[in-house]
Amino acid sequence: MGKKLTLSQNQARIIDIPIEDLLLDSENPRFAEMDRAKSQRDLVKKLWEDTHLDELILSIAVNGYYRQEPLLVIKKNNKFIVVEGNRRLASVMILLDPVLAKYVRARVRDFPKMSKTLQTSLKKLPVIQYRNREELWTYLSFRHINGARSWSAISKAEFVADLHLRKRITFDEILRSTGDKNRTSIKLYNGLMVLRQAEKITRFTRDDFNAAKFNFSHLYTIIQYPITRKFLGIDRRDSSKPFPENSVPDNKKKELEELLIWIFGSRQMGVSSVIRSQNPDLRMLDDIIGNMDALTYLREKNNLDDAHEYTKQEDRRLESYIVKAEMNMRKAKSVEDSYKGDRVLAGKVGSIYEISGEMYKKMTKKVRK
Repeated sequence: MGKKLTLSQNQARIIDIPIEDLLLDSENPRFAEMDRAKSQRDLVKKLWEDTHLDELILSIAVNGYYRQEPLLVIKKNNKFIVVEGNRRLASVMILLDPVLAKYVRARVRDFPKMSKTLQTSLKKLPVIQYRNREELWTYLSFRHINGARSWSAISKAEFVADLHLRKRITFDEILRSTGDKNRTSIKLYNGLMVLRQAEKITRFTRDDFNAAKFNFSHLYTIIQYPITRKFLGIDRRDSSKPFPENSVPDNKKKELEELLIWIFGSRQMGVSSVIRSQNPDLRMLDDIIGNMDALTYLREKNNLDDAHEYTKQEDRRLESYIVKAEMNMRKAKSVEDSYKGDRVLAGKVGSIYEISGEMYKKMTKKVRK
């Protein structure tokens, strides 16, 4: 039976701790994609690159640090791990350390010049010390899973997994404590279990994605669709309940890798993600997976739109192809004056003319009088 998620009444006063005694938390889910052995300055760089610290740095440089927002810390080996407030700590570290600012490529010239009094005030920051991480779980769970100041989807998933797998907290307790009526925590967790399994048994890794960003929400959303679930061999599992750590059968290893690469792409394999936006692309991918002709085309060409055409009835496909062809020819017609006499290009137009002529003759014979 899992632990009950509780929060002790910590009445500790706010105390000031020298900044050199404060450490960013390498276990913070914001760093889920990183090696946890990374240095402090690499963690600062990650926050600079991913969480847009500019406005926070500007605010602190102008107004100082608000004591109303103390860092929440636990003590370890005479240092204080900042469990909550990593962005604020990183911002102050960048402001006070020009070498660090240069390392993370922060635009120091854009920062307001601070007075000596302000610089001195930032050398100690207000904190509230907790005895251990468990004292913070209820507060952090609500704030970051359902709260307005949320983490990314993958960070939320890692946080939920840590609560359940490492802290042995039941999902009933997680859902109750966070007010998660939509069972989002379970959806996040299930997506992470599938992702972790893929990283163990396929060539896919989350740091090799080939898309604008790592949209983890695409994965935990599509594995709720019946067709995709059948494709992965998990259609008998209840998606409203937590998956085991290895839920995809061994004989679906190929399909698991394919799905992850279609969603996220792979730089190493030179394959781009076929998903541009969650809606309608995920539904289109789900449709394709359920149609053998469309699936075969996607595997060969890695083109979502063209593959999706094969999910339509032939008469609808014919109409779609003709409408697109006419639209493209009108576009070509609008720039025909730029033609410079290329023989091959003229040949392609001739081929279009012949094909369309043959189709026109055949179709006019069937036109209803």
